[in-house]
Amino acid sequence: VGAAGLAIAGVALLIFALAGLGLAWIVAGVVIFVAAMGLVETNAIVAALSVLPEENGTVSALTGALQFAIGALASLAVSLMASADAVPMTSVMAASGVLTLASAAFLRSTTLAHGASNA
Repeated sequence: VGAAGLAIAGVALLIFALAGLGLAWIVAGVVIFVAAMGLVETNAIVAALSVLPEENGTVSALTGALQFAIGALASLAVSLMASADAVPMTSVMAASGVLTLASAAFLRSTTLAHGASNA
């Protein structure tokens, strides 16, 4: 649900920016995007911590470092698309939402396949 919400909100944000609908539409889209991100991030961190419960400190540090690194790369991508409107930001948000949905679908399919092979 969260990954789909991220993808939908990200693509909607890009459409809002390309259509020039104004700040109110961008803010509403960002609020929905951030709400969906809250659903995804917490579950992703819990899932990562459950893989190696004896190494929770290391896994937690790694997830935190990855969050900072991905944020830096996203910031770089936005800055490389220099513009006076919201299109660069919403482009990166849409791409991250779609990549999140694709990753969730891939992880779900591999989890289901792995579960079926163990049954």
